[in-house]
Amino acid sequence: VAEKVGLPSWGSAYHFHPVGLMGSFSGDRFKFSLETMKSIYPKLGEDRNGDLQKIADELNANLDFFKLNTPLRRAHFFAQIKQETGEALSIDESFAYKSSTLIVLFSYFRNNPEEARRYGYKIKTGKIKENGVSMGRADYEAIANGAYGGRTELGSRGISSGDGWRYRGRGLKQLTGFHNYTLFQRWHTKHSAQWPNDYADFVVNPDLLLEVKYAVRSAASFWLNNELYKIADKGGALEVVDSLTTAVNKHTASHPDRRGHFVDLLKKGNLN
Repeated sequence: VAEKVGLPSWGSAYHFHPVGLMGSFSGDRFKFSLETMKSIYPKLGEDRNGDLQKIADELNANLDFFKLNTPLRRAHFFAQIKQETGEALSIDESFAYKSSTLIVLFSYFRNNPEEARRYGYKIKTGKIKENGVSMGRADYEAIANGAYGGRTELGSRGISSGDGWRYRGRGLKQLTGFHNYTLFQRWHTKHSAQWPNDYADFVVNPDLLLEVKYAVRSAASFWLNNELYKIADKGGALEVVDSLTTAVNKHTASHPDRRGHFVDLLKKGNLN
């Protein structure tokens, strides 16, 4: 019947995935908008609208590739991201710690409490240290190197190497450590067809992750490499949120906060 209905006569059959085909012709396909992003970060001022729009643009350009193509996946993703970046959408880890907090959080400073008192603040307002001077960049670097420099599981090469500060938490997921930056570099290069003519070396220049598009991609790479979307697909139970939290940050005490973000995002319905 091919010729009668105007089809080629060579007899090859073409198959389409029904869900994918319907999505291609759907007029109401989900897109992140500035308003969507503002609903996730309601406390940000208008001066950050540009950053929010850049996040939306990067996500929209790669929605299927990032496997953020269902409301449930998007809600789970941003429940984690919001905790990692905070309400202020910080994509550069802060090391403004109180001296006593450093001792509680990091084994290096528990073993070297005098350094915690030297670099951390004593008075929160103005970040005033024990010697009466405000914290500065040198203090932040010393804290980062103490906290992460000796972490062999992160690929760090020792306190004196500077790796703790060099590969500190950056991006939407707060990517941390030489090992994780290297994994992201490989992933980004492997999928270069997704962003042609956009080569970047995050190991040599880790500050690139402070650019919004790379901040987004670094979080997406972790989401994909660890197949977190498969956990997200298990549903909206709080136990699923906990499973994702453990995968993102095994030792965190922020499980209740991440659950709260997830419930709030579902309630708002802006990711549907």
